[in-house]
Amino acid sequence: MPVYMCLLIQRYVQEREEWLLDRCDGAAAFASVVPKEVSRMSAKRIFAVVLALSLLLVSVASAEVTLQVWNRNGLMGDIVNAFNAKMEAEGKAIKAEFTLVPYEEQQVKFITALSAQTAPDVYGLDLINFPYFNSIGAFADITEKVNALPFKDQFNPGMAREGIWEGKIYAVPLYNDNSALFYNKKLFAEAGLTDPPKTWAQVKEYAEKLTKGDQYGITFCGAVAGMTAFTWTPHLWMNGGDVGTEENAARTTVTLNSKEAEEALQYWADLAKFAPEGAPTYTYADYYNGFTSEKVGMIFGGSWHIAAMSNDKPLLDFGVALFPTPKEGQPSSSFMGGDNIGICSQTQHFEEAWEFVNFAVSEDAQLDVIAKANTVPGRLDLANKNEYFDEDPRYYVFAEAGKVGKAPYTTKWVEETNVLGAMIVEALATKGDQSVKPILEKAAQEMGALWK
Repeated sequence: MPVYMCLLIQRYVQEREEWLLDRCDGAAAFASVVPKEVSRMSAKRIFAVVLALSLLLVSVASAEVTLQVWNRNGLMGDIVNAFNAKMEAEGKAIKAEFTLVPYEEQQVKFITALSAQTAPDVYGLDLINFPYFNSIGAFADITEKVNALPFKDQFNPGMAREGIWEGKIYAVPLYNDNSALFYNKKLFAEAGLTDPPKTWAQVKEYAEKLTKGDQYGITFCGAVAGMTAFTWTPHLWMNGGDVGTEENAARTTVTLNSKEAEEALQYWADLAKFAPEGAPTYTYADYYNGFTSEKVGMIFGGSWHIAAMSNDKPLLDFGVALFPTPKEGQPSSSFMGGDNIGICSQTQHFEEAWEFVNFAVSEDAQLDVIAKANTVPGRLDLANKNEYFDEDPRYYVFAEAGKVGKAPYTTKWVEETNVLGAMIVEALATKGDQSVKPILEKAAQEMGALWK
């Protein structure tokens, strides 16, 4: 019952109690206005009960709804705080509580919560995981809500696809992490280089010119399969290849052993000649520190690197460019990472949860929380132009990458990543001294076994 109706009941009871008591002379008189089974009770007691019930209804109806919100990024805590301030200002009895879920625990913790019927109301989850969780019914259908949004066509399409299952929408883009080329401007100038490379051939040429003594042209993050897959697969896509054909989030045919894939893998293997000896098995710290210490001229990195490097090495002069393409003039590509946001199907507060999701993708949150925190909004209209990115135009490179990239649509990306990661490490270790075709064929067989 709405709060305003309960208040009207309460007021009515209070106004009528004295009137009836004046007209009821004990139980006998009261019997004429109430059923016999309650006539033995005094009018005053009856109305005390009614009044208590009305107050209880008011209390229940006005009880605050507390939404549980999960995400791997502390940035969600800022969104939650902004949402709570908005709800308080509007006098709405809704608040949100944020739980930080470490990246490596995202899936396991969610599966455990779903099994125990303790899933959060809202989850901002790594978008690559949505096809799997949508396949098991973990998220609620928000198709009608999303279609009613005036900016629905501005959601990053590569990200939005991950939230769709069998034609219905279960999640929308929140914020975007994608991949591009980072280059050291000082080392470039010392090598007589000005603009970033535009083609694969130029990347090799630049890497060779940048390599001298203990300085290298490029490095890799071989020990982290997720990072290598995040940066290599766009090269596969821009060359016209893919891991496999996709149908209903499943690989119907593995295509990893194609000519296009072989060329993309050989490209990386050849680049390894100009990387540190240990690059095929470098940890993230090895890879990152190699660039920030100015011992490496180029890396394939992610959008978060701008803020990280600017904070860790304020004097580091680096640029960002879209991934160079196989041939000049061809479209580039990028891996659409980041988080989508959806309402868990177990929620008891769907409308309130939608109010939170709606706020998270609003201009207020997308700009004044997400973009302000040097993160790419999930909406193209806000990523393409905003006051925060004007202060560091390098972010606009990632906004542009958001238009040309995609994310694999598969329920088994974790398993696929492991296969791709092992394949890339083996290819890098050859340093281009042999064909990568046998490595690719083995990986294709392993990939096919995942889908049997």
